[in-house]
Amino acid sequence: MVNRQRRDESKSMGQNKHKYPLLVSLAEYSRLKWRWIIVSITIALLLFLLLIIIIPGDSDPGRHTLIFWLNALRGPVLIVYILVLYPPLWHLYIKATDTLKQLLVIKENSVSGLMTKAFTFDRRIEWAGMFAGMGLYLVLIQPWKGDSGDVWFIAYMAVTHIIMFSLLGGLIYFTLASIRRFSLLGSQRLNIDIFNTEALSPLARWSFLISFAWMGGITLSVVFQYPETLVLWFNIVIYGFLLLVALLVFFLSLWNVHSVMAGIKRQELRTVRINLAKVYNEMKVTLSKNGLKGIDSLSSTITSLEAYKRMIQEVPEWPLNMSIMKRLLASGVAPVAVYIVRFLTSSGT
Repeated sequence: MVNRQRRDESKSMGQNKHKYPLLVSLAEYSRLKWRWIIVSITIALLLFLLLIIIIPGDSDPGRHTLIFWLNALRGPVLIVYILVLYPPLWHLYIKATDTLKQLLVIKENSVSGLMTKAFTFDRRIEWAGMFAGMGLYLVLIQPWKGDSGDVWFIAYMAVTHIIMFSLLGGLIYFTLASIRRFSLLGSQRLNIDIFNTEALSPLARWSFLISFAWMGGITLSVVFQYPETLVLWFNIVIYGFLLLVALLVFFLSLWNVHSVMAGIKRQELRTVRINLAKVYNEMKVTLSKNGLKGIDSLSSTITSLEAYKRMIQEVPEWPLNMSIMKRLLASGVAPVAVYIVRFLTSSGT
């Protein structure tokens, strides 16, 4: 849990500027651990659903149909999904922030100013994102126009989906704000060792997890789609677009660090080529004056420089390892695989 001193630091940043996003702040003020918050909300949602099942509707809502259960479970499952992912996202966000802070090549007072400026969350924008998600649901779905006469189920759907869409709006804000902050730090002068990028692994893991969060949300959304809507071209285009955005989020959060690494690599290669040119010229002069005498040391230098050049050329320009790339590929394939399975199973029924 965040201690009181950190809360005081957050308050000192201004009325609408906070060091922590809304969900983290609410968890801190509740004085409950994240797992108990998630358990409590899950139990509350299950009790809400149980109440709706027990209360008879004004007309038969077809509560034993697949469509009823897809509707009933969609909101609660996605709400719990977001809440479960938020703690590891925030934990890795802090670690990635500390990593980039340690790599900054600027004075300590400048680091403090930069961190205060960059790593604050604007509560007004965050609330606006959550209300925008809520408004999107109300505009697109218009629950008050439902055909069902079951007022209780309509109310249940409205409440759970308003919460779900507001959390999605907050997650979108957190994603965009985090990418902006990492890009701001990545655009500074960084002391990166291109031969040892293990120090950047927290940033790479955060980038994967935020991308995984969106891909997982897409997968769950496909699971709860009605069978007849799976083949609609509009849904196919939307899901394809969201999948590309999730992948884009991964690479955008790493782009500036990638640019720094690529720049360091180009500079090192340029330096090696300049030194090789000097040694080659010196060898020509030595050969013209003394023949083969005295070129052994020059040949050894050239061999070392050529080996170093090959090492630089083989260095990756992204702070990624094969494990993260495999997991990213698997998380990208998952929504497509689930979509195909849902389509085939619904076609067979």
